[in-house]
Amino acid sequence: MTTILTAIGKRVELIKHLKTNGRVVGVDSSELNAGRYFTDAFYIIPKASENGYIDSLLDICKKEKADYIIPLHEAEFDVLCDSRDRFNEVGTTLVLSDKSIIDICKDKKKTAQFFEKYNIEAPKTYKDNDEKVEYPLIVKPSDGMGSMGVFIADDEED
Repeated sequence: MTTILTAIGKRVELIKHLKTNGRVVGVDSSELNAGRYFTDAFYIIPKASENGYIDSLLDICKKEKADYIIPLHEAEFDVLCDSRDRFNEVGTTLVLSDKSIIDICKDKKKTAQFFEKYNIEAPKTYKDNDEKVEYPLIVKPSDGMGSMGVFIADDEED
C-alpha cells in the first residue's frame, strides 16, 4: 500500500505510523520541512492555488502507484474535491470528506448550527451581534485556521 500525504510539514508521527502499513510519499510546496526526511519518497509541488498543482499530484500518483492520497492542509481541500474523479481514474482514492461536509467544517458558524441541529454538545457560540454575551470569551474568525486571529475578550471593548 502506498499513501501520499500532502503538505507534510512536521507530521513525523503520522508518517511513522502510516509507514507501519506501507510506503509513504510526501509532497509539499517547500523543501523546508521535517517530514520529508521520514518518507519513502518526497516531491516538491506547486501550491494548491497555483497552476499545475493537480497535474503534478496526478503524475506522482501514477509514478508511485499510490493507493491513497491524504491532504493535510485545508487550503487544498476544495481543489482536491473538485478533482476527485481524476484521482479515481488513476487508481488513487482521495481520503477526504465530500465538499458539503468540508463547507460545514471550515465555517465555525455552520459547524455550530450543525451541532445544535444534532444536539451535539459544544461550547456556546454567539452567531448574532444582537445576542447578549457573557464574558470572558474566546473570539475566533468564523473561517480561521489554527490559532490565527484568536484572542480573549474580557469585555465588550475588547
